[in-house]
Amino acid sequence: MGAGATDYLPALLAPFDPTRAVTRAADSSSPAESIGDKPHDLIRITAAARLSRDSAKQSGYLLWDKVSIEQASRFRDMDSDIADLVKASENAVRTRTVFRVAAALVGLLILVVVVFAMLLLGAERRRQQQVADQVEYSHLLDARRSSWLRQKLQLKNCRGRTFSC
Repeated sequence: MGAGATDYLPALLAPFDPTRAVTRAADSSSPAESIGDKPHDLIRITAAARLSRDSAKQSGYLLWDKVSIEQASRFRDMDSDIADLVKASENAVRTRTVFRVAAALVGLLILVVVVFAMLLLGAERRRQQQVADQVEYSHLLDARRSSWLRQKLQLKNCRGRTFSC
């Protein structure tokens, strides 16, 4: 009862039949224009509306793209569940859009605050560096003045013969 040699042959497709091929030239309308014109669309949207209703309008059962919402809104007047689905989906899309815009604005605000803080810190560092440079220069001048005064005192003392030079 083992496998035979024919069990390992790959499955082959039937040869191409050009008489059964459908050409796209015959259908001049785009797929987006024909959405919702098929009879089974009402059944599909009604089923989606029932699923949404039965799931307490969880986000996974809502319509999230414009095309689907537009398609379902064509049947809004036929069924209250479809009307609720369309309304809930439009609200969810609007809320998501507002949330995304708000998140982008908050991100932009954070970026502006960070850049401003970095500019302020840079200015503060430059100011501190200037103060440190001034203090260092002041100490250098004081050291030179002290050295100069010491030398002058030593010369005066040498001339006054108080100390030996």
